Amino acid sequence: MNYFSGKTGPPCSCYWYFKKPVVSCRIICLLFSLTILGCVANAQSNNGGNCPISRVDPSTCNYEIGLSVVAILTTLVFLYFDIYIGRLRDYALEKKFITIDIIVAFVHVLLWFIGFWYLFNRWSESDRSYLKGFIIDNVKCGLAFSFISIISWGTIFGIGIIRLRVVSHTITYEDGTSEAEHLHSSRAPTYVISNSAI
Repeated sequence: MNYFSGKTGPPCSCYWYFKKPVVSCRIICLLFSLTILGCVANAQSNNGGNCPISRVDPSTCNYEIGLSVVAILTTLVFLYFDIYIGRLRDYALEKKFITIDIIVAFVHVLLWFIGFWYLFNRWSESDRSYLKGFIIDNVKCGLAFSFISIISWGTIFGIGIIRLRVVSHTITYEDGTSEAEHLHSSRAPTYVISNSAI
């Protein structure tokens, strides 16, 4: 049974869904995470299963691979929720989802920032003389996309702040409908609830 059954407005269209800026950013984050996962895992497998980024600390590759997997799963979950966010009649519930989205995005920004500098420092200190050229290219590609992931997740965080402010200023009525729905309705509202501003 769908939890959102009866809580949303009109059915979701593909055009409405994919034109949302946050959806575009999530798809970009998903592609970046898949690229990082593929580059680092491929470099490690072609290096005999040893982490090519650091021979001293093999957990360096595990951190990057694990973070990529978590980012992929997180992105897929929120891409599903984005089908309903923006169509919910319960603006308090929508505000909770957006708040969670902001927190998750901030955590990912922090983790990718830590991961990038951790990998960059290990890579700069490592001996690359024994590595093949394509392995070095894979590692550099993983490092580059790790840095870009900080920006992409930061963009989601910024969009989330804007969405939260919009929802907080939205006027809703006691029957759960929005101000826009009442403007196109012949019924007169009986009671108005205005969410507090941030």
